[in-house]
Amino acid sequence: MNQLILLIPFAIALLTSVVSKKISYISLIISSLILGVYAIIYTGINELTFFYLIASIVIIVSSWYSIRYDKKYRWLAPLFASAVFGIIIILLSYNSLQFLAGWELMSISGYLMIGLNKNKANPAFIFSAFSELSTVLLIAGMAYAYVLTGTFNFVLIPSIMPLILMSVGFFIKMGIVPFMIADWLPIAHRNAPSNASAIFSALMTLMGVFGLIKFTLLSPGSMSLGVVLMGIGAFSVFFAALFEYVSESTKLLLGYSTIENNGAILVAVGLLITNLSGIMDVFIIYTILMLSLAHSISKTGLFLMSGSLDSEDMDTINNSKDPTSTLGNILVSASLSGLLPTIGGVAIWMLLETLFITATISSWIAIPALIIGSLIALGEGIVSGAMIKFISFTQLFRNGKAKKPTNIYPILFAGILVFALGLGSVLIINPAFITGLIKVGIPNGLLIQSLTSSKTTFGAIAPIFIAIFISIFTLLALVFFRKPKIRRSPVWNNGIEDMAGYTSFAFANNMRIMMGKILQTNTDTSSKDNATRNIFWDLIVKYAKLYQNIARSLTWNIMNSSIRSYVSYLVIAFIFVIVFVTLTN
Repeated sequence: MNQLILLIPFAIALLTSVVSKKISYISLIISSLILGVYAIIYTGINELTFFYLIASIVIIVSSWYSIRYDKKYRWLAPLFASAVFGIIIILLSYNSLQFLAGWELMSISGYLMIGLNKNKANPAFIFSAFSELSTVLLIAGMAYAYVLTGTFNFVLIPSIMPLILMSVGFFIKMGIVPFMIADWLPIAHRNAPSNASAIFSALMTLMGVFGLIKFTLLSPGSMSLGVVLMGIGAFSVFFAALFEYVSESTKLLLGYSTIENNGAILVAVGLLITNLSGIMDVFIIYTILMLSLAHSISKTGLFLMSGSLDSEDMDTINNSKDPTSTLGNILVSASLSGLLPTIGGVAIWMLLETLFITATISSWIAIPALIIGSLIALGEGIVSGAMIKFISFTQLFRNGKAKKPTNIYPILFAGILVFALGLGSVLIINPAFITGLIKVGIPNGLLIQSLTSSKTTFGAIAPIFIAIFISIFTLLALVFFRKPKIRRSPVWNNGIEDMAGYTSFAFANNMRIMMGKILQTNTDTSSKDNATRNIFWDLIVKYAKLYQNIARSLTWNIMNSSIRSYVSYLVIAFIFVIVFVTLTN
């Protein structure tokens, strides 16, 4: 069966979107079910087809939500279906040309969806600029791979250089360091419709992960490159977690959360590139898959929740409480916080286990692995605080008079799914890492173990037993202590004076003050509009101005209608290209 046939139902959904939004979204749900069934039955689950399942789940949940959400945007359904169509092309592509075609269709559709917000033009253009920069680097890397292999088909590449070029292109789409410092991804999320934001976070950025894994598996290993990627990923986790913590907009907070999630995935990809050993590489691949699955489903649920509220500002939300949406969001937030027994908790445990196992290796990679593992653990702690803030001020502390959030069942489904996948992770992960411990009452098949290169057990968890113990202790607490009494105490607002109630802005002010000292972030405690301008932003502005001056100088001196200058420029460029290709071959 030619898997490109799977594009047909998605093409039908795209065509029907012009006629009927509802039929288009239902068609996308049916098409995604077909894709998921194909991945399970016809191909078997592997490191690449696993992304088919992730895409299927995200498209089903977001399309389900969109049926009732998409009312005020005339062209949202066609653009949404077009972006999904581009994503499916990427997943099913056989060669670089198909991959790039899907990549461009996805990016252009994303630009137009952000552009539906006509009040703000800059976010759409910023998104387009970074997307096109990503495309240019991918073209360069794939062209170089063609020079080395003589084909655009996905075959083994004898050099690491194409992967390096493409990695930077994928970094841009994932929004991680150093491209995080321009805030372009969170800004894009903030200005897009909520179902579009879910696609941006859960699938568009994940296509960067998919491409990175695809070409990593086709390229030779490199310990140096792997450590560099691990370092970039770890810094992305830590700094994105900081900005996530102090963000007051729901969509801005979730945008930084996307960067943090992608940073964790990049650390795992870096570990894979280091090519440690056979059994550890298998564990790392499943770590990447678990991280990708947890990120995609959880972020879809939270972005859809953000769209069901009457305000993005967490201190001005006026919706009344709703137990159903609260339960769904607590579960997906717990997954994003890396808390067991959710799938996100299993994924983060696997990542930290791999890093700390690597730290036991007698090699220079041991120290970076230990530092990176500690940095990720610290970042995940900050993320937990950010998620507590998000849930508290969007769900638990709401006493508004406005109507309850609408269209909440897709959100509840996402929450139940991350919890169920956590419990069922023993059925997803390679059987080589599944065991039991009869001595303490854990039957075979319920314990996930991490193995060293010598195949000895390093650590283990049992998600089902963790869920049981949490339930037991929760019930015991309720029985003995009953419902806690409400205690009144003076408001402490982390250094903010003259505020009668505890606010989201006050919750994060301690971190905001610290960032002001360390990162020199411009803050104004009298306003909720926290400026993200800091030493990183100043650095990128400095180099942007330097580039602008160099480009202007070259333009005036070379592109000045002088044939002699222009021909000289072409000759020098031609010689440089010949020398570069000769040396790299």
